[in-house]
Amino acid sequence: MTMRLLVLALVWVSPLSVSAQDSLLITGKSITIQGQTSLGKFACTYSEIHQPEAAFIRNGANSIPVLFLELLIEDFDCGNKILNKDFRETLRAAEHPSIGISVDNFRKIENYYLSTVSLTLGGKVSELLELRFIKIDKHGNTYLKSEFKLSTSSFELSPPKKLFGLIKLRETLEVSICLYY
Repeated sequence: MTMRLLVLALVWVSPLSVSAQDSLLITGKSITIQGQTSLGKFACTYSEIHQPEAAFIRNGANSIPVLFLELLIEDFDCGNKILNKDFRETLRAAEHPSIGISVDNFRKIENYYLSTVSLTLGGKVSELLELRFIKIDKHGNTYLKSEFKLSTSSFELSPPKKLFGLIKLRETLEVSICLYY
């Protein structure tokens, strides 16, 4: 009986696809936030492709998050020191040093996955219902990717005041989440 439970447990947590095992072993993540100011476009990325701790996401509705990511804002790279500093100030990193992403109700629908994602940014929380993740196989990596847009006003975000307030942050931010397995 004990051996049967052990075998069942090993099969249940094996890193096979969701369709085969109803779970995925997430071994990396990449989040990109893109936007535009009155001076031009920017893209800031957080990436941990081979993280030391792996997380499981399971297919189906749960009362607890199936995956929770806490990303330090200081670990995002915008390409240069000035943009990094402005990004941190815009997201109020001194008061809220991390971005929280909670993935709930993860389920497979034909050739894509749906989930509810809660995003905590700048001390504000937004829930994204029925967020679609698509499977991508590229350059030897397999990952789930979701892209969505956020309103800067819903998070009360504004860039640091420079050039007497002439720099304006556009209303929409584009967010991309990639979960590697």
